[in-house]
Amino acid sequence: MTTDIKLGENEIALESPEVTIFREDVSNSSALNFRNASGYWHISGPRTYEPGNPLSFYWNNNNGWSGPILAMTTNGHVGVGTSEPQSSLHVHGGEIHSTGPVAGFSFTSRDLPDGNTTGGDRGERFVWYAMGKSARLWCDTDLIVIEDQHGDMAKLTMKGTIECTFLKLNGMRVYDEILELKQLVSKLQSEIASLKQQ
Repeated sequence: MTTDIKLGENEIALESPEVTIFREDVSNSSALNFRNASGYWHISGPRTYEPGNPLSFYWNNNNGWSGPILAMTTNGHVGVGTSEPQSSLHVHGGEIHSTGPVAGFSFTSRDLPDGNTTGGDRGERFVWYAMGKSARLWCDTDLIVIEDQHGDMAKLTMKGTIECTFLKLNGMRVYDEILELKQLVSKLQSEIASLKQQ
């Protein structure tokens, strides 16, 4: 294999069938390519015409571009599927998927100092995870469990107190059902009192 290293004005080029390093004058950015028969990965940045000066990873299958697959900006944001991530981790165009024996989504209280990932005290760390045919919210114990049932049915189990503006069961507000029950009880009490007087 022949590899040429070329020195030019503001440019060092390593030309080989697998790797090229070059500078793009149009976007004022540098790029690195890794190639095989299927195509090549193109790593480039920063580009003057994009905010955040991203370092981006693209894929070219020798027919067209895909990406950016991954981008990192100077403000510390990482984007998957976007070159302009709006938060510490920004995923565009798909779901975030976790697999393995400890799969789940873990998050700590915003009150904890940076770097504290464990949240040792109760209520400092929560984990959404799935097991069997259920989704669970854990904090020292499973607080909420949503279980898949037959058809489009699901079962919700919650430890503790439910506080809400209104709650519906089978399409009817629980408050309305309780009101109807109170009216029925009141009617029965009146009828019982009437029978006792006879």
